[in-house]
Amino acid sequence: MRFQLAVLAAKLSSRLIQTLNLGGGTSYPGWIAQRIDHDVLSKLNQQLTRGSIFITGTNGKTTTTTLIRKMLEQSGHGVVHNKTGANLMAGITVSFLRNANLFGTIHKEAAVIETDEGIFPQLCEVIQPELVVVTNFFRDQLDRYGELDKTISYIRLGLTKLPVGSKVLLNADDPMVVGLSGIEGLQYFYFGINDPNMTVDEMHQIAEGKFCPRCGTMLEYQHYYFSHMGDYSCPNCGFHRPQPHFWADEVKLKGLLGSTVQLSSTSEPAQEIRSSLPGLYNIYNLLAAYAAAGIFGVSVAHRAKSIEEFQSVFGRMERIQANGKEAIMALVKNPTGWNEVMRTLFQHQGKYHLFIALNDQIPDGTDVSWIWDADAEQLLACLPSITGFTISGSRAYDMAVRLKYAGLDIPSNAVETDLERAWELAYSKTDPDETLVIVPNYTAMLHLQAHMAKQGFVKPYWEENI
Repeated sequence: MRFQLAVLAAKLSSRLIQTLNLGGGTSYPGWIAQRIDHDVLSKLNQQLTRGSIFITGTNGKTTTTTLIRKMLEQSGHGVVHNKTGANLMAGITVSFLRNANLFGTIHKEAAVIETDEGIFPQLCEVIQPELVVVTNFFRDQLDRYGELDKTISYIRLGLTKLPVGSKVLLNADDPMVVGLSGIEGLQYFYFGINDPNMTVDEMHQIAEGKFCPRCGTMLEYQHYYFSHMGDYSCPNCGFHRPQPHFWADEVKLKGLLGSTVQLSSTSEPAQEIRSSLPGLYNIYNLLAAYAAAGIFGVSVAHRAKSIEEFQSVFGRMERIQANGKEAIMALVKNPTGWNEVMRTLFQHQGKYHLFIALNDQIPDGTDVSWIWDADAEQLLACLPSITGFTISGSRAYDMAVRLKYAGLDIPSNAVETDLERAWELAYSKTDPDETLVIVPNYTAMLHLQAHMAKQGFVKPYWEENI
C-alpha cells in the first residue's frame, strides 16, 4: 500500500509541476516518493530482468550513459535511463517512476543509470548493479567535494558494497581510476586508447594524477593523450597501465565535424566506425559505451550501428538549428573539459563566433577559480577561425579578465551578464555561413536551453510526465 501511494503521489506531483510550468519534475517527485516509501527505488529496480548498469566519474557520464542505452535498445532491450542527467537519488527514482504504471509495475529489462559520485555508495546499497563503469577522475566542484581524493573515496566505498563477482569497467588510461582495482572479489575490465598519433607533448593537469595511487611515487609516462590520461608506470612499486580489453586506435579527428575510429577487443574483430561526436574525449566516451554494452552481451553490429547513428546529447556538443544558423553547445565544468573543447575548436577548419557563459550557482560550484587552471591560452591559436566573442553569465567579468590575461583582446561590448540578451547578441553577430559555438557551464547551459526552447529551436530537456 505504501509503495503504490508513493508511486501515485510522485506521478500527481510531476503532472502538477509541468502543468504549472514550474519545471520538468525531474527530481522533486522522486523526493516525495522516497518520503512515503523509503524503499521505493529498490522495489522498482527489483522488477528488472537484466539488472542495472551504473556510470560514474567526473566527465563524460551523460554521453556514455546515453550511448549505452541506445546500444541496449538497438538489441531489443527495454531500458530505464535518467536521460535528463538528474543523477542524485531523487532524480534516479523519477527515471524509474517514468517507466512504471500507476501500480508501480515496470516492464523493462535493464536500467542504465548515470550517478553522481557523491551518492554512489548509497546507490550501490539500494541497487546492486550488474556492471559499474568509471570514466575518469578530474578535479571538479572543489567547494562541494573538496580535494579529488574525497571523490575517489566515494567510488571506492561504493565498490566495496558490491557482491563478489560483480563486474567493473575501468579507464585503463587514468591511473587514479585503475587504482580502484585493488578491491578484491570483483571482475575488472579495462578500456583505453592505443594510438600514439593522438599523444601530446606535455601534461596540463592537476597534481594528483602525476602520482602512483598505490605508493605515492611520481609516475613515469611514455606518452599523454590529455591531462593525466596516457601510458604510465611507477618506477617504485611496479603499478602500471593495464592492457585494455577494449581499445581504440586509428583515430582521426575532424574538429566539430566528428571523428572516425577503429574499435577492437580481445575477443572481437576490429570495427572501423564513423561518429558525429567531436574531440578525443568523446572517443573515450564511445569506447566506454562500446565496452560496457559488449560486456552486457550486445552484439558488435548493434554497438557499431548505435555509435554511427548517435547524435550529441543535451549540451554535450549538441547541434542546434536556429533560423538558418547552426549553433553548437559544449558544456564545460572544469579545466580538463575546457582544454579538450578548445583542442577540438583548434582542429576545426570553419569560422565561428565564440559565446562563453560562466555562472557560479551551487550546481556549478560557487568557486570559479578553476578558470585559471584552464588553458585559455589555447584560444590564441584559434583566433584565425574566431570571428568574435560574447562573454556572459554571473561571472562574465571573471572570464573576461581570464581571457585578457591569456592575451586575448576582448572588447567591453562583448561582455553581457544577462544570458538571454547575450544569446541575442551572439546570434546577431553570427553570419549564416558561420557557426555559433556556445561554451557554458552547467546552470548557464540550462538557462540558455530553456530560452532557446521558448524560441522553438530545441525541445525542453525534461521528459514526459511520469
